[in-house]
Amino acid sequence: MANKTWKEYYFNYQLILANNFYIPLLQRLDININGKKTLDVGCGDGGFITAFSNSGAMSTGIEVKDFKWDEDSKVNFIVADIITNPDILQNKLFDIIILRDVIEHINKDKKDTFITIVSNLLNENGIILITFPPFLSPFGLHQQVFCKSILRYIPFLSLLPWQLLKVLFYIFRENTQSINEMYEVKQSSMKINKFLKIIKKLQLKVTYEEFYFIRPSHELRYGFKVIRTFLGKVPIIRELFVTGTVFILKK
Repeated sequence: MANKTWKEYYFNYQLILANNFYIPLLQRLDININGKKTLDVGCGDGGFITAFSNSGAMSTGIEVKDFKWDEDSKVNFIVADIITNPDILQNKLFDIIILRDVIEHINKDKKDTFITIVSNLLNENGIILITFPPFLSPFGLHQQVFCKSILRYIPFLSLLPWQLLKVLFYIFRENTQSINEMYEVKQSSMKINKFLKIIKKLQLKVTYEEFYFIRPSHELRYGFKVIRTFLGKVPIIRELFVTGTVFILKK
């Protein structure tokens, strides 16, 4: 990350992630991107949706925080929370909706509402691309991202009760913002089984799924080669040993 700000690094990380893994995945599945109306919910720095824009998509990114995106970008960036402001994209429908590592940050009491709002923005023949790390997996608490101490290397922290985690964070002097971010993930507790129950309840159809022992983001960040796994088919076990998921949904 020499000579680059965090913003530049993360934008490029998102861009490469989309270009190297997820756009090729959609292409292998014969899902055309060029000319498609595409929405990235929780777009962050905007690198992921920019990759789709560069591939010919008519792209929109929506995010609860203002990331000061490039004014010359072809992406239409919007600052809004679609849970509290569900009409922000009123009368707009999309062919491709992206939820990349977003749903694990949505409070478990609001997940049904969130996915319902998202699915209502989908064209009849459109798709929703969803990725997330299961909460009970080795780094499901996102400690590798938020922690600054040795705790970032300790797996399965998500299995510990929050009061014990607070003590550990205090001992290792983790900052308040990082603790709050991990508490948000803890309150979300996005597990594979729970996700599939929500999708079934909302009558959405899984048309493709993929499970990782080492997910694409870990290849880019840490240099570990992507490893897919069959364990995603095994209840309970998958919650612990699948580090990343990909689902494609249709109405």
